[in-house]
Amino acid sequence: MAEAFLVDALRTPLGPSLAGGVEALAALPLQGLIDRHGLDPRSIDEVIVGSSPRAGVEPAMVARWAALLAGLPFFVPARSVHRGDAAGLPGLSAAVELVASGYRDLVLVGAAGVPQPAWASLHERAPAALRWNHGFVGPAEAADIWCRRLELDADALTELAQADLARALQAVEDGELDEEIVPSLDTDGAWHGRDLPQHAAAAAPEVAGAAAVLVASDQALADHGLKARARVVGQAAAGVDPTATWGGGIVAGQRVLAELAVGIDEVDLFELDAPFRAVGEGHRRDLGVGVEAAFALGSPGAFGRPPGTSGLRSLVTLLGALERRDLRFGLASVDSVDGQGTAVLLDRAIYS
Repeated sequence: MAEAFLVDALRTPLGPSLAGGVEALAALPLQGLIDRHGLDPRSIDEVIVGSSPRAGVEPAMVARWAALLAGLPFFVPARSVHRGDAAGLPGLSAAVELVASGYRDLVLVGAAGVPQPAWASLHERAPAALRWNHGFVGPAEAADIWCRRLELDADALTELAQADLARALQAVEDGELDEEIVPSLDTDGAWHGRDLPQHAAAAAPEVAGAAAVLVASDQALADHGLKARARVVGQAAAGVDPTATWGGGIVAGQRVLAELAVGIDEVDLFELDAPFRAVGEGHRRDLGVGVEAAFALGSPGAFGRPPGTSGLRSLVTLLGALERRDLRFGLASVDSVDGQGTAVLLDRAIYS
C-alpha cells in the first residue's frame, strides 16, 4: 500500500469569542494551508471536515460549506465526519485510508468547534436498555470517579491545571506556536494570532477553534513540490464500556503500538487529549510516562477544548513540539464522551 505523509498543519487561536460560525472557522486553516504552499485549489482531491454533532448546524453539511468558504471549487468533494464529540483525528484517519489505498493523492482535513449551549448528557439521551445494561453516568459523575480512582482532590487538580497553564503561556510568550496559527477574528472585529487563555482546573472549558492538516501521497509530494513534515505510520480506533465515559483514546493508542510492535519507550512524545484533567492524568499514569512526555504543552485543555476540534488541534501541537525538540515518534490520542477514541502515530523520519 502507498504511504500517507503529513505535509503541514495549521490551526486558529483558541478563545472564547472567535467570530463566525463553525463553517467559517473551519475554512480559515483550510485556506491557510492552500495559500501557504501555493497550491491550486483544483489539485485537492477531497476535503474531510470533522465537527461536533452539537455544533448548531446540520453536521453533514459542515465540510461542504467550509470547503466552499475556503475557496475550493464546487467539484471538489467534501465529507463531514465525527466520532462522538471527537472529530479531527477520525477525519485524519479517513484521509490516511484514502491516500494509502491509492484512491486519493492530496486531501485536506479540517475540524472546527464552537462553544455549545447546554445539552442533555449521553446517559440522559441513551435508550433505557443501554442505561440499564451499561450503567451510564453523567460526565460530572464520571469525572468524580476518575478523581477517586487516582486519589486526586480539588487541590491536586488545581495544581496540575496551574502547571499546564504556565507551560502553555510560556510557549505563547516565546512565540513557539506562531508558525502553527492562522489569525482569526474575534466577535469585536479584532484579529488575533495567539491563543486567548480561558482555563479551569477540573474540566477543559469549551472555546472556539479550528485546525487543518494536509495529507499527501509520495506522488503528490513530487507533483506539487511539497515537503513532508512527518509520515503517518499507524492509526486505530477503539471503544470502552461507556460506564467509564472516557478511555477509548488511550486504548486506541495502545492498539496502534501493539499492531506496529512499537514499545511505549520508543515513543518520544504523546499528546493525550481528554476532556477532564483527571482523565488525562489517568491516561498518563496508565502509560507510565512522565508529564513532559505525555503533554507537549501541558494538558490539551490549558486553553480550552473546542468540541469537534479536539484531537486534530492536538496533532498540530504534537507535530510542532516534535520538531522543536528534534524528536522522531509522536502519538496523538483523543477521547470522546461516548467511550470511543482515536489515535495516530507519527514518524518524522522521512525517506520518500
